Amino acid sequence: KSSPYSLPFLRIWRHIYGRRCTQEQRGAGPICWRYLLAMTPEIRDCPERLTAMQRQVIHPHDIGMTIGLGAQRLREQLVAAGAEVRGAPYARYHSFTRDETDIEVGFEVAAPVDLAGVQMGTLSAGREAVLTHHGAYMDIPKTFAQLEAWVGANAVSRGAPREVYLSDPDETPMADRDTEIVWPIE
Repeated sequence: KSSPYSLPFLRIWRHIYGRRCTQEQRGAGPICWRYLLAMTPEIRDCPERLTAMQRQVIHPHDIGMTIGLGAQRLREQLVAAGAEVRGAPYARYHSFTRDETDIEVGFEVAAPVDLAGVQMGTLSAGREAVLTHHGAYMDIPKTFAQLEAWVGANAVSRGAPREVYLSDPDETPMADRDTEIVWPIE
């Protein structure tokens, strides 16, 4: 039942963001297991979905800029090519260490597209555990860690987790943005 991201993600999150648990949250240990398990995710059964995406290895400090600019540019490319973009942009984390992150930024699409620098992929069919983060992007690691802890204790991971950015950052104030944290599970 362990996650390939479990403790390393939590350690990196604390290193980058400098967050520590409060004394009340610390009851179950230094990484706040009781607090992290407090939220129960929605479980969804999803069909396979076709994606158009760009994948790269970056430094963790560049995640925000990579997702923001990458999603904007990718959407522009897809629309200009006449692709039917379905839904909000996502970022999928294939690996995450202190020094580098293998990240994929993409969109679900109706049909394959042939564009330079754009790869086709899929979001696999099956069950997904989903928590919705409401608020600033800089606080997403807290919700991500909650879902990661839940998956580690209650399910078997079957793939890389992703964030789905439901709110348009150009139209929604930072404090009101919604982001789904999605973890494929068996």
